[in-house]
Amino acid sequence: VEPKTFLEFQAFNGDNKGTETFTILRDGQTLTVEVTPTYNKETDSYMFGISAKAGEQVKINILNCWYYGLVEMQVITSMTVQALLNLVRGKGLNQLSGPVGIYQATATYASLGFGAYMMLVAQISLNVGIFNLLPLPVLDGGQVVITVLEWITKRQFNEKLKTAIMIICWLLLISVMIFATWNDVSKLFIK
Repeated sequence: VEPKTFLEFQAFNGDNKGTETFTILRDGQTLTVEVTPTYNKETDSYMFGISAKAGEQVKINILNCWYYGLVEMQVITSMTVQALLNLVRGKGLNQLSGPVGIYQATATYASLGFGAYMMLVAQISLNVGIFNLLPLPVLDGGQVVITVLEWITKRQFNEKLKTAIMIICWLLLISVMIFATWNDVSKLFIK
């Protein structure tokens, strides 16, 4: 695993239970260290106990805001794709959140100020867009795949087959939503 940013490291950190070997560049020297995370009951995740140093504050203006916005979008997209891959692998399922978790995050970010709140809104919007591009037939990404396959084969797929696949995908998505909501509610009442 090669986390390139501290945010990517944090995402990797929470799901990892085993000893990891890290190669660190410090003061021009390369160090190799083995670290075993410890379980944190409060966050229900494993932690290496590594923190980021305070970053340099950059003045953002109308000229450079586009660049920093694209950089942030790339980081969020990368983390979202990594999280989706981890969910497919069965990692981080306990961190999956639904509407209740989104409500809690919204309240937390709103208390941090307008900038933090808008960052959360941007992150949720980007995540919804990425999720919508997944190749599931009930989502736009799936419709694109079906259209391309029908264009390549030059024939329409059987409507009954398409309907059956759509129903299965809807059931899968509803199951994930119920599971995510259960995760949220259980975090509230089961400590």
